Amino acid sequence: MSMALCSLYDVKEWLKIGSIAISDITNASAAVVTTAKNHNFPNGLKVIFSDVKGMTELNGQIAQITVDNNYPTKFTIDIDTTDYGTYAGWGFVSIDDNLLNRLIEACSADIDNEASRTLASTTHEDFYSGYGNGQMTLVLRNYPITAVEYLYINDQKVEPKPAGFENFFTQGFSFDNYKIALTGHIFARGNNNIAVKYTAGYVVIPEDLRNACVELISYRYRFKERIGIKSKSLATESVSYDTSHMPEQVMRVVERYKRRFP
Repeated sequence: MSMALCSLYDVKEWLKIGSIAISDITNASAAVVTTAKNHNFPNGLKVIFSDVKGMTELNGQIAQITVDNNYPTKFTIDIDTTDYGTYAGWGFVSIDDNLLNRLIEACSADIDNEASRTLASTTHEDFYSGYGNGQMTLVLRNYPITAVEYLYINDQKVEPKPAGFENFFTQGFSFDNYKIALTGHIFARGNNNIAVKYTAGYVVIPEDLRNACVELISYRYRFKERIGIKSKSLATESVSYDTSHMPEQVMRVVERYKRRFP
């Protein structure tokens, strides 16, 4: 499972998302909500209501919205408010955090897949095949390596070497950012005969990578209604959309973190 490459706070700051004050809500089978300023919500977004006066039944409810871009301070919700109390002022509407958390999880996983490794610090239990011929080093799939809990070769446990130059020739294993090195042992030939449990990845996500994740989330959040649409006719002209799974600027950042070796 991929770990988050950015936080909910990062995303909300980037998208300039906060609670928006409500100025009116109609009693209707599909209620119309009017906000005190342009809401900039995309069509199909899920929002949540709080502190509404009069129409208190709406508080805490999550609604999917329909947006008409001709009315930037209005949207319709999929809730029948016909029998609710009459709106009496106050109230706020905000984005459902569950949606943003799902986007953070999905976009972090997509970046990991593109990079062919898990970028945030995570514990892994992996199996490798030894190729023999005196092999004394093993490059792991994820990096930077920060800890190795155990190493088994052909079901035989190899102990870590004690620290210190005086133990340079002591049998066991040591590791650096990318690989495990053996002293007095070899990685014997075999199929998935090497078992390693280790922790690797960034404890603190690099700023460019964190920003790339936030930008990808922003891209998918703002243009979710365009998924599967390559172009759209608008009166006398046609508008083409970017249908790539990641914007080019995000790909350029991820390219710097791609795994370059097996």
